[in-house]
Amino acid sequence: MKRLARLVVLSSALLGAHTAHATLPDSKLAGTVTVKKGKQLSCRIKVEVANNKATVDLSPGNLLCNMVSFRGGPYDIEVSDSTVRLRNVDVSTAISGGCAGDIEAQWDGTTLKIDTTLPPKTSGSPCIVKGTAELSDAPRDS
Repeated sequence: MKRLARLVVLSSALLGAHTAHATLPDSKLAGTVTVKKGKQLSCRIKVEVANNKATVDLSPGNLLCNMVSFRGGPYDIEVSDSTVRLRNVDVSTAISGGCAGDIEAQWDGTTLKIDTTLPPKTSGSPCIVKGTAELSDAPRDS
């Protein structure tokens, strides 16, 4: 009987730990974001999620989007309820310096709603990233 009680306690502890460390499904997301560091740009965003890590790429809406890059990825993903954090993101801009920190978004199962401000790496204004990225294909098998 004691073994059964220990097994039940151990099982619920493991289940609780699994639930607390939820993640995004392996997938590709695409959408549009506004990126602002001094100048405001409208850019297309692509996010690829695999093995609890994310890569982020911007492409023109605005031609200047080519001058903004997400460096140092793939980024670790942290999920708590519907809040998603991409950890230790490094945003580089060609003219006005860069920013670094965690990008926070809300996940509803199909769409990431991004609304975050990253502090500047050296000086100047912060980087503001707002917009959405939706699933662009079915989740992939790991």
